[in-house]
Amino acid sequence: MFVNVDMEQYAFKDATIRIFRNVMADDEFRDWADVGIAIQAYLRDTGDDLRALADWAKQPQPSGLGAAGEGGVLGLRIGYRGAE
Repeated sequence: MFVNVDMEQYAFKDATIRIFRNVMADDEFRDWADVGIAIQAYLRDTGDDLRALADWAKQPQPSGLGAAGEGGVLGLRIGYRGAE
């Protein structure tokens, strides 16, 4: 099963990303490989948000997500109004 965290309103964008990162940094969820986050392509901040998520995913972690250089994976879904 793949779990995708999706932001539904711009007002919650930063909180959604922050919560996603915090949950995925927790020992209980760090090794989940089947998880990702949806980013809205039409937002002005999307480029910066994607760069920040990619940088975060590259940071060494004890195991699992965040250890991209050691086989970790971060799923991203980029959507735009009306389609994906």
